[in-house]
Amino acid sequence: MHQFVRLLRDRAFDASIILAGGFEFALLHAWAGIGIRVGYESDHRRLLLTHPVSVPDAPRVRHLTESYLDLGRVLGPAAVKHPHLLVRKRSSAPDRLRVVFHPWATYGPAKRWSPQRFAELGARIADNYGAEIVLVGTADGRTTAAEINRLMHDRAVDLTGQTAIEDLCALMREAALVVSCDSGPAHLADALDVPLVVLFGSSSPTWTGPRGRQSQTIYHALDCSPCFARTCRHGTYACFEDISSDEVFERIKRIMGPASSSSAAAVRPRLA
Repeated sequence: MHQFVRLLRDRAFDASIILAGGFEFALLHAWAGIGIRVGYESDHRRLLLTHPVSVPDAPRVRHLTESYLDLGRVLGPAAVKHPHLLVRKRSSAPDRLRVVFHPWATYGPAKRWSPQRFAELGARIADNYGAEIVLVGTADGRTTAAEINRLMHDRAVDLTGQTAIEDLCALMREAALVVSCDSGPAHLADALDVPLVVLFGSSSPTWTGPRGRQSQTIYHALDCSPCFARTCRHGTYACFEDISSDEVFERIKRIMGPASSSSAAAVRPRLA
């Protein structure tokens, strides 16, 4: 905490837009002496903000990016221009078709598709397209990734906990497809305009779904959806259990095209 505050002070920022909720985030920015602090006035932090913004009614009805853009508009039009991601490029494209899986979500089990389903999907993609399956995520997801790889008989490349953000962006940029739970890496892939399939459980694609032209979602809303819970209060995780590996694979076939008998030795097509 103190290290973060010192970092902010050393950079001498003129203003900050505090996207995260929670009292502590506004407090850290105030301790750092940032002169202009914009954020939503939730969590009893109005006095810590120089420009508090009222929380909209039913905030999860519209996409979260719209709520963030409202904060940016406090600083003027220049603050809400479309961002550009600078990605470190590698010297050559990979020889094999590559599909990246991000099976982890820090928020909780209600945002994670099962390792069994990921393994089934990975095996079918590898068998039908000759693709290299790459597992990514933070160190917290290592156990999940290891279970997926075990079920795939160690056919996947496990880079969980080994990629900095710039490495992850470069890896995704070279991928034919990314399959992810609703998580930060999914939004990176969306921003990079990589073909993407995002699997939703307790959360809502209306609120945090990808918005890119090559991004798709799979979501089985139930009577209790979206609950936004970390764990299923019914203990069934039915919203995720209803998503089969068959359904996801059929969606992937529409994105990647039909598999052929020669796919086992597929070379990644170079994209224009």
